[in-house]
Amino acid sequence: MSLNTPQQIAEIAVESGVKKAHLGLSSLMILGFLAGAFIALGFLLDIHVSTMIPHEWASLGNLLGAVVFPVGLILVVLAGGELLTGNMMSLPMALFAGRIGLGQLVRNWVLVTLANLIGALFVAYCFGHVVGLTEGPFMAKTVAIANAKVGASFE
Repeated sequence: MSLNTPQQIAEIAVESGVKKAHLGLSSLMILGFLAGAFIALGFLLDIHVSTMIPHEWASLGNLLGAVVFPVGLILVVLAGGELLTGNMMSLPMALFAGRIGLGQLVRNWVLVTLANLIGALFVAYCFGHVVGLTEGPFMAKTVAIANAKVGASFE
């Protein structure tokens, strides 16, 4: 097994950023849509698994939900999706190395953000609304997670 030095890892990240910056509009939007959809699927799987556990064992439900959520991330990696969080690492490295311009970075971030959002909303509508995951314990769990995230303080 070959190991990379930190310098080699940085060079790989720069090359990745350059490739991402030069993706065409259709490729960027499709891969961004898929990444957003996969992350949303991972979240829906988390919600589904964690709500199946009896309330008395809520901690176990949260643990199992956290175990299955990475399925969405695994799908992003296997499908080669464009997820904003990954692009926020590789594109600035390419920018700082002088391999891409600021306009390319901003273009990528804006388009990937929009594509991720559209993909996530599509899955939320199809699986959430149409299949019925916006009712009962699924909705209660989703609202509880959202409230915890927006209600967090910096203290």
